[in-house]
Amino acid sequence: MAAMQPPPRLCRAVSVSALAVTLACSLAAPPADANADADAANAAAGDDSAAEALAAGPAPYTVFGQTLLYGSALSPADSRFNPDNALARIARRQGDAELRVNLTAKLGGCGAAAKLRAQYNRRVGGDADGIPGAAPVANATHATFVNEGGVRCRLGDQAEIGVGRSVPQWGSAYFLSPSNPFFVETGKTNPIQELYGKDIWQLQWFPAPGVTLAAMRNYRHGRLEADPASFSPTSALRLDWIGDDASAGAIVSRRDNGVRRLGLYGTLPLSKAALAYVDLSAGRGNGGWFVRPRADNGGGIGGIGGNDEPRFAQSKLNEKKLSYSILGGASYTVESGWTATVEWLHGNEGYGAGERRAYDDAGAQAATAFRRQDAGSGAAAQTLGRALAPNLPYMSRNYLFVQLLRTEWMDKGDVALRWAKPIGAGRGASVSGSLTYYLSNHHQLFVVASRNFGGDRSDFGRLVKSSVQTGIRSTF
Repeated sequence: MAAMQPPPRLCRAVSVSALAVTLACSLAAPPADANADADAANAAAGDDSAAEALAAGPAPYTVFGQTLLYGSALSPADSRFNPDNALARIARRQGDAELRVNLTAKLGGCGAAAKLRAQYNRRVGGDADGIPGAAPVANATHATFVNEGGVRCRLGDQAEIGVGRSVPQWGSAYFLSPSNPFFVETGKTNPIQELYGKDIWQLQWFPAPGVTLAAMRNYRHGRLEADPASFSPTSALRLDWIGDDASAGAIVSRRDNGVRRLGLYGTLPLSKAALAYVDLSAGRGNGGWFVRPRADNGGGIGGIGGNDEPRFAQSKLNEKKLSYSILGGASYTVESGWTATVEWLHGNEGYGAGERRAYDDAGAQAATAFRRQDAGSGAAAQTLGRALAPNLPYMSRNYLFVQLLRTEWMDKGDVALRWAKPIGAGRGASVSGSLTYYLSNHHQLFVVASRNFGGDRSDFGRLVKSSVQTGIRSTF
């Protein structure tokens, strides 16, 4: 029997579910026009850590800071994947304080940056010691870390090398970005939550204005990786083109576990008010965790019961069948400033109908074993933990996402409403909204709320039924 592995960090799984649905020196300094092309390419591609230092103008360093103080109220779902809230222990109420400081510095043709983070969290609610029905307890946690940062240096007048922790992103998609092998989540649907950076080195070449060729290697997961057991180092070659209005790119990637992908993205303005875009990937292998009979996958984790009991394994890493995900989207802005966005996602990287039934059955079996609180409860907890983090970009095969957005409404705030629903084998829906109100140039009030429908067999309601976050953000 394989050695027991720790379950994935459920706190990140809770967060995603509740709110749905980031000194070396140069060989020679390049001329100013080459710098401008490189900086524009970095900004468009989302490489905004050490690149910020090189684009910071004449100042040798910059400092930007934020503080966030907010409270959250969550309603845990009555879920087989979290029986009696004794596994995830989701806090019904919690308070958070965050300090975010962004630093940049440059010397000659090199730039360095660091996005420093300090967090304090106090939770109230959730069952004590995993015992159903126990009295709520309060507990506090804190953390300090570098979310993004690194060093980037020019190599002549057409190249650049960088290493550090970053959140590389591109394209116009909101719901998911299938072409991105590093971050399929976009981070665009929550105005206060950051994506956690991963350690990446890259070598970029700028052969012509608006064109960037980059070799990248994600060699280590970030400090707060939600599921380190599923991480696999990834190598990629990326080509980006940025025109006056349109943009497009391609990325070829291979994970060390054998999963290969070709990603493509493109954005095309149809008029001053309309925009269309696409974001897709296709390739071989799937890094997700699938339920298989125990006898078929001795390397899986979280098996329960006898040899014929289901368990999870990464059984499709070397699958020859073509895996694909295609997201198409369009947005339209009316004269009043409101922008409506519609996205459709179709793919086969989630669970099929039979695989979804096996997934739900495995959860039900594990929940029964977990509630017995006997010798099998530990293995059952492993199964439930893996079920909550199956390492899939999405759970079903088809999704519809709709967003209504208004920024700087009456020069006083930003408003967004979002709705996401799986179509076909998937169940449920998620509705969320956010409001940011400008108190002054340096202070903002915000509210972020969500409601998930469909219960624990749905794509969004396996852990959290509803959530509300409200607080104040200040900048300095």
